Amino acid sequence: MGHENPSVMTERQAQAELPGEIQRALKKLRAEVRGVRLRLLVATCCWSGGLAALLMGVLLALHGNRTGPVLTALAFLLIPCGVAMLPRGRRAALKEVARYRDVRIIGDLLDALSVSAGRDRYEIIHLLTNLLPLVTETDAPVFTRGRLRQLQELLRCSDGHLEVHLQVAVVRALSKIGDTGSLHLLRQLVANSRQGEYEHLVQNAARESVLALQNRIEAAYRRQDLLRPATGADPKDLLRIPVAQQDVASEGLLRVPGRGPE
Repeated sequence: MGHENPSVMTERQAQAELPGEIQRALKKLRAEVRGVRLRLLVATCCWSGGLAALLMGVLLALHGNRTGPVLTALAFLLIPCGVAMLPRGRRAALKEVARYRDVRIIGDLLDALSVSAGRDRYEIIHLLTNLLPLVTETDAPVFTRGRLRQLQELLRCSDGHLEVHLQVAVVRALSKIGDTGSLHLLRQLVANSRQGEYEHLVQNAARESVLALQNRIEAAYRRQDLLRPATGADPKDLLRIPVAQQDVASEGLLRVPGRGPE
């Protein structure tokens, strides 16, 4: 499949056109992200079960129940297991993905960022900060509503001190690919009067981007109106020719006003 018409591509279709080495790198990253999510789930279950067993064991032990010590021992087994299941770094996959500068890998980086911490998180932030300025309006179909929500969450939850450059890149990218929800968020950023030094940089970027996004959304609505079929009209009314209903001689239809016949 060619890349002649990117404006109608979905994220999956666009990624299917990536070179084979990039697809393999993203496949490794996705596998590691799934592994991290599984380990986090198991760790959470171990901690929850361990704390519940510890609490129940203490209560039963206070009442002289023999099950209490058993539950307490189980708790001291589950809690360390939860710690052991904490995810490890994804340095290998990220290092491989970082070699490529293609906006079609942004979605996978956003997924990885949602479960990252420490050095991995800072590396993903660096990659996103460099890739988002490459986004253009033709990339808008690649960014699904879910992807836009992920970008918007970076503006709501990111550390303004450490991630301000990422937030500025997100704001400017949303001006090219955002939707009405993005426009509402940018307006909130512009209207927010409680701004620190770093937040002020994001606010200035939002002020520059909100008009561009608003114009793009309005232009999209106008295109939809032009393409919308007419409804409720009688076809005979659409084809009616008013002149045909008047008693006018055919030779007078093309006569120039104010001049008689020659």
